Amino acid sequence: MSAFATRYRSHTCAEAARAPAGENVKVAGRASGPPRGKDAVLTVSDPHGSIEVSLADRPELQESLAAITAGSVLQVDGVLEEFAAERADEPPRRRIRATRAQLLAGALPLPIETDDAGEARTSREDRLRYRYLDLRRPAMRHRLAQRSRLVHAIRTHLHEHGFVELETPALAAYSPDATTAFVVPREPGRCYALAETPQLYKQLLMAGDCDRYFQITRCFRNEPRFGPMHQPEFTVLDLEMAYVDEPDVYERFDALIAHVLEQVWDIRIELPIRRMTYQQAMAEFGSSRPDLRFSLPFRDVTEALRGAGGPFFEQALLGKGKESGMVRAAVLGAEHVRDSSDPALGELVAPLQAAPAGVRAVRVGTGKQLEGPAAKGIGKAVAARVVDQLGLKPGDVVVLIAHADPGAVAQTIGLARGVLAERAGLVDPDAPPSLVWVTEFPFFEYDPATGAWGPARHPFCQPHPEDRELLKGAGALRRRPAVTEGEEIDRGKDFGAGAIFPDDPPARRELAKVRSKSYELVLNGEELLSGSIRNHELRVQERIFAMFGFDREEVERRYGPLMEAFRYGLPPHGGASLGLDRLLARMEKRTDLIDVIPFPKDAHGREPMTGAPSPIDPELLRALLEPS
Repeated sequence: MSAFATRYRSHTCAEAARAPAGENVKVAGRASGPPRGKDAVLTVSDPHGSIEVSLADRPELQESLAAITAGSVLQVDGVLEEFAAERADEPPRRRIRATRAQLLAGALPLPIETDDAGEARTSREDRLRYRYLDLRRPAMRHRLAQRSRLVHAIRTHLHEHGFVELETPALAAYSPDATTAFVVPREPGRCYALAETPQLYKQLLMAGDCDRYFQITRCFRNEPRFGPMHQPEFTVLDLEMAYVDEPDVYERFDALIAHVLEQVWDIRIELPIRRMTYQQAMAEFGSSRPDLRFSLPFRDVTEALRGAGGPFFEQALLGKGKESGMVRAAVLGAEHVRDSSDPALGELVAPLQAAPAGVRAVRVGTGKQLEGPAAKGIGKAVAARVVDQLGLKPGDVVVLIAHADPGAVAQTIGLARGVLAERAGLVDPDAPPSLVWVTEFPFFEYDPATGAWGPARHPFCQPHPEDRELLKGAGALRRRPAVTEGEEIDRGKDFGAGAIFPDDPPARRELAKVRSKSYELVLNGEELLSGSIRNHELRVQERIFAMFGFDREEVERRYGPLMEAFRYGLPPHGGASLGLDRLLARMEKRTDLIDVIPFPKDAHGREPMTGAPSPIDPELLRALLEPS
């Protein structure tokens, strides 16, 4: 008996299509439309498959179903019969010769269109407006089934390795520093915040000796606008372990990722997953999230281009003060560039014109010449040096990135590798996933727009043991003074109350050297997981807060429960959060999260189907927000 048998069906459509001829079956599903052809055939489909139904012997059924529309819901009883396939080399097929058919629900013409491959031919907004119809597409059903398999594989593996599944609150304490939090009014003058991450709670679970915890949980982030790979609510695997260091975390996640890829996508990867430091990633790939599915290194050609004219090179090579700029180059072989005409060279790098550093493309001619509009400032001697250093041959295209700030060059390299790989077809769509651990991220992050430093992650990351002395030496730090009325400050990246301002260059240099025991797992050039080994030593944590200028009262107000836990003894611990939506999207080769989330929001954080966020009575809102 079928596991799906109910009073409406004895088999799914897929099961009926495989059952022996002559067997009595009952199926239920959606009709493809009215009966067609001399045998009065229609197709009935359910989430598991489809089967043809013949009404040839039932003129009364043909008449009653003559005007049935696509998408209408039917129940059909009948006998399975065998009929020849359209092609001679195919085995015979099954269809149902109906003895009874009942219309369970009619359907209006569908506002969602699909192509022959089952992909939507409807706008993104209409897909969200009629989401329940979009979910009927086999491709969407497949991806939601994959989502279920993914969650099941994760739970199975972690339960087998001693993890306890727990839940942390979604309604957390509100903090004025939580600039991206959704606020939930509860009573006059008091609000919750929807947790963006369960950071505080999962560390408190370690203080409670839970040893190994995980949860598959919803997280929330309130931003003005969301890109295709971002949503205001998203699902993560959150995991924390006591008595671990970085290698322990890498080993556990290596095994988990390998298990998931094999169980869900039948992909086997080599372990251990490759590791590189943040400094290595930036130096070799210009990005802390390198895509290693292709090789497109950018090499330093700064010295070779000394003497090149024109503002593009002069701005970078002259530098500012004592700091020298940089020019990096990548080579696209002639076999990867079909058209190297002047317009085509401009089109190749056009998507990068808004990048932090300048980007130009030139081609290699005969006689060690560089050609194209961007090559006008490059003399023969300079061009020959570049050709010799890079080992160029006629027809090659060279992409040059230049800027006075090496940081802008590195950031642009990260953007350029993705754009150039796509345009030159460097990535095999069927290539296995590229995974790499990036480790030893900077402890501090600098915002050039404001001159402020802040924690690159959260203030509870453990500093690298070799860099603790640098923390002791970075004493010339101060908080931003209060902004006076009418004063305008371009805050750039908002570091919140944790922003600090070193007064002297030596202190700034020391801050830039401090590494943290934090890490990311990168999948095909995109962050999949991030985490860290947490600080468990009270004196070190107090020193970090002192650096950021927090007084004891502020620390207690913002992190009171965790600081209290420090005083009662915290075990060494660490963990990470893994984005399940992003993992599923990348493995299913999707570039928009709406393809893997049942009920997502649009770019403005709205849900067109239900109208959320919905209006609220102003008097009720006022009563909730204003103290009595």
